[in-house]
Amino acid sequence: MSEVWALPKPDRIVNTGSEWLFDLLAKVPEETKNMIIMLCWRVWQLRNDVMHAKSIPPTEVTKRFLCSYFDSLFQIRQQSITEIFKGKRPCVTVVSPAGDNSLPISAPWPKPAPGWVALSVDGSFHEDGSAGSGMVLRNHDGVVIFSAYRHLFHCNDALEAEISALMEGLKLAHQWSDDPIVIQSDSALALAAVRDKTCNRSVHGHLHEEVKRLINLRDVILVKLKRDQNRVAHSLANLGRIGGSTACWVHHSPDCITELLLADCNPMIEE
Repeated sequence: MSEVWALPKPDRIVNTGSEWLFDLLAKVPEETKNMIIMLCWRVWQLRNDVMHAKSIPPTEVTKRFLCSYFDSLFQIRQQSITEIFKGKRPCVTVVSPAGDNSLPISAPWPKPAPGWVALSVDGSFHEDGSAGSGMVLRNHDGVVIFSAYRHLFHCNDALEAEISALMEGLKLAHQWSDDPIVIQSDSALALAAVRDKTCNRSVHGHLHEEVKRLINLRDVILVKLKRDQNRVAHSLANLGRIGGSTACWVHHSPDCITELLLADCNPMIEE
């Protein structure tokens, strides 16, 4: 399928644990994400055929089937009732050249203004109770000041994971930089919670108050990001949750997010 679809090269796929597929999907543009999901569906369909002693078609047949099915779904998605009445129909999707292993994003990572640093944070929570937080501090040029992840024990919910990421990130930011901070999070609930001036009496209210205290120690701006602008912190949070450990790198980052950091600083925007 990589001959006709812009799928990631195998060496771009990093084993980050049991959720490696979700981490891979977070790295790629929406179009490629849909292709990967459809390919997985087809592989599972053929696997079921084998399990039930059915014959499976040649690879070329599956290739043509997926291309046709994908284009049909794309056309259905793009059509509107008005266009049908007008007799108009969009042409098939244009796929970038096969073998393109870059990681474009739909919106660039917002760099901080000169003299400021950007603290990107994220929390990861699973219904089984496992949780982690991820954080990375970068300057205006995208240079990493620190990157870290933490495994969270006894975490109650996703919001607590997000607030914990804010708290741990701010503690490290105060330790490793004296510059004013732009806090970047894709959690509107977490940002609203720390903006709230009233006393929070929830089960994790003490975390809210600690974050507010840390914010008051420095000039801070809170910024809401889209999920695909916060992929570095998201991947770090998943590493903390899945790996069950805590780690911090100063002026460095783990190899598994190097590519994401480069993509943030050199974004390729799909038109």
